[in-house]
Amino acid sequence: MDTLIFYPVWPEAVVIKDNTAETVTRAFIERWVASFGCPSTVTTDRGRQFECGLSRCLTTLLGITCFRTTAYHPQANGLVERSHGQLKASLSAANVSQWTDALPLVLLGIRNAVKADIGCTAAQLVHGTTLRLPGEFVDPSSSMNMDLTSYTNRLTNAMRLVKPASIRLQSTDVFVQPDL
Repeated sequence: MDTLIFYPVWPEAVVIKDNTAETVTRAFIERWVASFGCPSTVTTDRGRQFECGLSRCLTTLLGITCFRTTAYHPQANGLVERSHGQLKASLSAANVSQWTDALPLVLLGIRNAVKADIGCTAAQLVHGTTLRLPGEFVDPSSSMNMDLTSYTNRLTNAMRLVKPASIRLQSTDVFVQPDL
């Protein structure tokens, strides 16, 4: 089994039967485009499933601009590569016989984890609130006894604090190809 992973702010991982262009394209449309709409840009790792005629035709049809990372240089897509590490560590910690069984709840946890650089969760950025996790016994709606104006003001102030995260690693090291 292969896994297709989408990571802008919202982590999404899809278990797919193979890595063919048709399977990857179908998963992308069914799991990403159907849920979030068409992205304006997509960054790929130059995999053959993204470079074939089917994918090129699809991106042209949907009006998506494709950016390709540098070949054999995973650091060019650092945000995704760092997220892979987090996903792998979380799946290892789940301690189940099949990692595919743990994937949905691991993704739920990652989506609800506070990101230190922006001070909020992926769920807050996408949905405006944290996701209710299994085991949270208190129903938040029953404990909210505030007027609508107060709630609206608090929500507006919270949304003003949300700023996009810098996707650039704050490092002074610059990678230079050895053959340059």
